[in-house]
Amino acid sequence: MAHEFESGMMVKKEAWHKLGVVVDTAPSPARAMEIAQMNWLVDKRELSYETPQGGRMRCDNHYALVRDIDNRCLGYCSSQYEIWQNWQAFEWTQPLFESGLWEMETCGSLKKGEICWILLKQGEGEILPGDKLKQYLLMIWAHNGRMPNLIQPTSIRVVCNNTLMQAMGETKPVRICHYNSLPMTMQYVQGLFLASGDQFKHQMETFRRMLGKKITDAEIEDICE
Repeated sequence: MAHEFESGMMVKKEAWHKLGVVVDTAPSPARAMEIAQMNWLVDKRELSYETPQGGRMRCDNHYALVRDIDNRCLGYCSSQYEIWQNWQAFEWTQPLFESGLWEMETCGSLKKGEICWILLKQGEGEILPGDKLKQYLLMIWAHNGRMPNLIQPTSIRVVCNNTLMQAMGETKPVRICHYNSLPMTMQYVQGLFLASGDQFKHQMETFRRMLGKKITDAEIEDICE
């Protein structure tokens, strides 16, 4: 099916395909992983092939990426490939969650585990009644051996492969390849988004202060000039 949905979790509002678990309140990252049935692991397993003589030969520097719960091969990689486990992804969001500025919105597994995502919602700020600012933060990671980790802001609520593709087309994401430096680089990017949360707070305070200021037509003309 086009949505490629395997399992997932949504807060309050169900997905258009009506799959996944809907919860009333945003859970912690660890709880979201359990609800979305994403608490499984992937490991690298040696590849081999059968020879005409009936023996087996090992494929040097080539491995299968296999899921532990069903032994499904999700992709292939080299020995240098660094696996980004699901629990690492949810753990990555924990400081953002604890900051109080971000909360879980959706998460899930696509294409039978090959691609996964987490969507965080930034705390809504209301400048005037009904005038709300909100933004999502999307993280995508794959177990197919081909795709880097992708992190980007988006205005699209991701609930399936279709909406994931739409979100990816919105802006250029941060791309982090699966090398040995993967955990360290992910931590650095995490710090950038923690800092952006502080900027969001400052932005909201500035907008509210501006509401109390009056400006004349002449002043508007001067600004335009």
